[in-house]
Amino acid sequence: MKRNIICRFLSFVCTMALLGTSALAAQNPKGYLYDQETGELNPYYSTPEEVMPQEKNTAEDLELTINPVAPIGFNRYCISYSPNTYTYDYNNERFKIGSCRVDNTKNQISDADLIFEVNQSSSVGIVLTLGASYGGETDAVFAKVSAKYKAEVATSVSWTRGTQVQTGTTVPAGQIGRVTGYVVGVYTAGTATYRVLNTSTDETWTETGAIGALVPTSNDWNLVIEVPCK
Repeated sequence: MKRNIICRFLSFVCTMALLGTSALAAQNPKGYLYDQETGELNPYYSTPEEVMPQEKNTAEDLELTINPVAPIGFNRYCISYSPNTYTYDYNNERFKIGSCRVDNTKNQISDADLIFEVNQSSSVGIVLTLGASYGGETDAVFAKVSAKYKAEVATSVSWTRGTQVQTGTTVPAGQIGRVTGYVVGVYTAGTATYRVLNTSTDETWTETGAIGALVPTSNDWNLVIEVPCK
């Protein structure tokens, strides 16, 4: 996974997205991506579009031929998935780890370190974001996504309360800072093929339908920092 980061300025608040490594050179890195496996914060120098261009195909051209609600007497099960597009998703609320707030308002002299600390243990898995769920969709999606991204993705990932990450950022004296963590996801959209069974006659056939899913990466967190500009 080529890594990147986004640096935003929203009025008084500076938002820095800590993303990952890029080979593109610049004088100053725009931010960092935290890798759980190595414990490193790696700099990146370009925009997400430059580092990881999204494939041009989208799910808009897919013809939805499946009934979103299976009629009584019919069973459907997803037997295969054909991806049409892939893209990274850095700030999806479904994959939010949590947020931390550092209040440095009582200190008028020195800056305070902004540390991201996990306040609750939890986990996330593959999430179906488009289409109906009859069974087998997540398995079929993961088979394709893992073939492309290998060990970079997982069926589920977890985090443990008390885990800390030094962001390398400080909160100015008299100010408040915040950092929010997300598991980086891979979003894919494409066509699912379903085997349909008529339970009254035992007749079977196949149908297709558009689906989309979000798959968690194994080790990458996106840390979005908000601190007042000095």
